[in-house]
Amino acid sequence: AAAAAAAATAAANMTFLNPAAMPFGGHPPGGHATPAFAHSYQGNAHVATESAGVAAEEYEGEVQQISELLDRLLLGSGDDPAELGYAAAVAGVRSLDVCHATRRLREALDNAHDAAAREGALRAVAGLAGVGKAAEPYTVPLLPLLLERMGDKVAGVRDAACAAAGALVGSLTRLAVPVVMPMLYEAMKSRTWQAKEGALKLLKQLAVVAPDQVAAALPEIVPNAGECLIDPREQVKKAAWNAMSAAFKLNGNRDIEPCVAPMLSCIARPSEVGDTIAKLSATTFVQSVEAPALAIMVPLLVRGMRHGETPIKRKTAVIIANMAKLVNNPSDATVFLPRLLPGLKVLNEEVADPECREVASASYGTLMRIEAEAAEAQRESARGINQATRPQLMRALMECAAAAAGPGSRIDWTARPTLEYIVSLTMSLIKHKDYKQDDWRTCVAGYLETFMEADEAEEASRAFRKRCEEESRAKDEIDNYDDGPGEELANCEFSLAYGGKILLNNARLVLKTGRRYGLCGANGVGKSTLMRAIAANKVDGFPPPEKLRTVYVEHDIQADLQKELTVIDFIFNDPQLNHLPHDEVEAVLGDVGFTSEMRLNLLTKLSGGWKMKLALARAMLLKADILLLDEPTN
Repeated sequence: AAAAAAAATAAANMTFLNPAAMPFGGHPPGGHATPAFAHSYQGNAHVATESAGVAAEEYEGEVQQISELLDRLLLGSGDDPAELGYAAAVAGVRSLDVCHATRRLREALDNAHDAAAREGALRAVAGLAGVGKAAEPYTVPLLPLLLERMGDKVAGVRDAACAAAGALVGSLTRLAVPVVMPMLYEAMKSRTWQAKEGALKLLKQLAVVAPDQVAAALPEIVPNAGECLIDPREQVKKAAWNAMSAAFKLNGNRDIEPCVAPMLSCIARPSEVGDTIAKLSATTFVQSVEAPALAIMVPLLVRGMRHGETPIKRKTAVIIANMAKLVNNPSDATVFLPRLLPGLKVLNEEVADPECREVASASYGTLMRIEAEAAEAQRESARGINQATRPQLMRALMECAAAAAGPGSRIDWTARPTLEYIVSLTMSLIKHKDYKQDDWRTCVAGYLETFMEADEAEEASRAFRKRCEEESRAKDEIDNYDDGPGEELANCEFSLAYGGKILLNNARLVLKTGRRYGLCGANGVGKSTLMRAIAANKVDGFPPPEKLRTVYVEHDIQADLQKELTVIDFIFNDPQLNHLPHDEVEAVLGDVGFTSEMRLNLLTKLSGGWKMKLALARAMLLKADILLLDEPTN
């Protein structure tokens, strides 16, 4: 109740409009501003800025300056567009909505009769791109128009469009790439070759500034950009080759690196398929195969199965079989299975060569298994997912911002473009099940800081991330996991980091009595770090030592520092054990294999295995509820 009251008080202290009561379209009801409405907007700005300690007259003057700068640019003046960006940065990007900058830029870009207005609008967009991420909500939605203007009849407009798009993409937040990519795909289908070329050049630029996001988009990039490799225009083909070369290098699979260039080449030159298949068939696959690598291999494999020579078909089936064994995540393959399965079925049923049919049959069976596993994973995931819609996310974001906002916050109708943009970014994060706090801070707090204090924006970001995760993400499979009867010792959800690296994010840990649990993972994933965190009582929600005693057993007996100690002396040298009866200590040492003679040996005479047994005996004497054993058999 107290939290609800605090949220209501915070909401009352700010000009924040209810989406249910107001059909947001960027402005309050009534459409575009009349002079009277414009004055009321400035009065609204007056209240918000005055509460932040800024004189209303000064703010209105800054807004007026932005409006005049924009007017002059749209009239074809030679003003430096960087001045517009600087003025917007000083006044705050909310001023762009007060003076209807986005609408005016759209109208100018669409003005087929005034080349000066089109060029001026493009120069204005380039100037606003210099503001950085705060201006993205106003500039990114204009990207399709920028791409369209690359095919303008006037050379000056075309040049300005290329410069504006380059500036926009160059300043783009890497997590905004999923929002931009569909715009580029659409431009690659444009009727004007300049728009296609421009989109491909921007894709190449993104491959440099946001490599991880471009790699994740390879399954969509390959079919869209691949069509441009066979475009009639040489300029488009060249741009497609350069863009896809840059994107293909990001596939992340070292095994296929020598074949990347040939695989790209044979998309445009089918005659090279046979040689490329032969080269790829000599590859030894050892690294796990993920979606980006599959994206660049599948077009070649599809053509290999359709090749006229049976040996090439057989080699293609072998490649698919070897590759499929290393697909750890079946979901990575779901997009490509419909393209591979029909070809393998044809090879299995129609090819005369029995060896080719045998290999194709085995590959087909492997892919069918992967398809079944992927379908099951999707069903399991769907059981816990309540896919958030844009209106739901907008409502949740507004509520989290209202709860975190202080009296000086300025979230009113002018924040609408920014809130819409935040929703677009977070929908992509939810789709990819990315709930890392750093990414949500970038996508939420980084934009809300324009309208509220940094600590308030951070609080809103954390609350919004938590709410989205709870409502939109499938819970861990452990939620419904039951390993049989037994007292539950621990059941907690936590995150774990080491240095700047997140090792576990919202992981669930359940432990019961009478069980042995194994931590399996490659070096460096955090197995020892997790056990040390449990032992040090640093795992959120794990029962405290007074309720659940845990002992961490590792290779920590340093005999060279305790040369004079015997085995029995080592136990009694521990402050937690020196009060125990001698008979009890002797009995436990005997349980782990120490004879009467060995108990009198010096520590320096013990091998690594016996030191581990001694550490285990010490843990048993501590009467631990949970033993944490770090590589006990190493």
